[in-house]
Amino acid sequence: MLRTKFHIVTPWEVQTQGVFASAIDLYLTRLRTKGTCDKITLKPNANEDKIFDPLLLNFRKSQVAVACLDERAQSFSSAELAKWIADSQGKGANAQAFFLGGAYGLPASLAADAQVISFKLSDMTLPHELALLVLVEQLYRAQCILSNHPYHHAEPSPFSKASFKRHAKV
Repeated sequence: MLRTKFHIVTPWEVQTQGVFASAIDLYLTRLRTKGTCDKITLKPNANEDKIFDPLLLNFRKSQVAVACLDERAQSFSSAELAKWIADSQGKGANAQAFFLGGAYGLPASLAADAQVISFKLSDMTLPHELALLVLVEQLYRAQCILSNHPYHHAEPSPFSKASFKRHAKV
């Protein structure tokens, strides 16, 4: 089974009693059965464009693949997200980090970084907690795709070991 390690980075606190809180907790719990998932909350400061820089540098040193959720980027399907996770692990990444922006999004410099991929969750603008819920559900779905768990209700992943073996026998 593919073990995953995810970091979710935001410049805002998640509401612990909000309407989405129990669903976010549900998917975080599910994610943690197949790996780890932690939420990193950065404290905004006067130079908000720079609050992500030290963490991004640390992630690079630690071989963490980085993705920005950016409403201006193109969409990823669930299968494409799973493929990016598998590919980044295949290239030596020991974790994946997902940066969610604040009220005014992410700094342009972060999204423009050549080593960072960007994708959007929706064409619509989402409240922060709903965006987080969609992200953690999609991360769980990606784990299921990569381990051929039936949660996704689709054909087995073409990048999972079980699928590769099955196709190789034909």
